[in-house]
Amino acid sequence: PSASRSCTSILVCTGVYNPRDPQSTEPVLGGEEPPFHGHRDFSFSSGLMEASHVVKDVNEAVQLVFRKEGWALE
Repeated sequence: PSASRSCTSILVCTGVYNPRDPQSTEPVLGGEEPPFHGHRDFSFSSGLMEASHVVKDVNEAVQLVFRKEGWALE
């Protein structure tokens, strides 16, 4: 059994995704749905396509993890 109690996703807005561009979630190359980049052991679920948190850069993502884990920030 895993010691994990939950799994939270963080979408970092560097690269392809842009929260101000509605086309950033459109299908690529005429596909019917956006590609699923989840782990091979997870079946597709539309809920897995939505991030729990959206941040602007990696530093913000790391700070979010620290806060969620209750670690002191300096």
